[in-house]
Amino acid sequence: MNQVVIILIIAAIGLAFGLIIYLANAKMPYKVKNLDKIEAIRKALPETDCLECGYYNCLAYAQALAKKPEMANEMPCPAILQSREALSRLEKALGISLDAPTMSQKALIRC
Repeated sequence: MNQVVIILIIAAIGLAFGLIIYLANAKMPYKVKNLDKIEAIRKALPETDCLECGYYNCLAYAQALAKKPEMANEMPCPAILQSREALSRLEKALGISLDAPTMSQKALIRC
């Protein structure tokens, strides 16, 4: 008899926690803010994680560009500057116009 009571108590606790998790999930947003824009910017980047832009990977750079698109002129991805097609994809993802000759340019050294 004691075992049945213990099993019922554990089942009730499990159901209570399950209900709490369900309600918390229902109240939380399903998408991260600007997730679609970040994903579009990330796809426009070369995804080489070269660190030349000043960020540790292309996803972090895409997140920064989603918050402040004009930063692409100040701290551009060197790999993007090499290709007009890549630059136009990034322009489309950011929604601003970029001009490669006026962008800040750094030397890209690959070892």
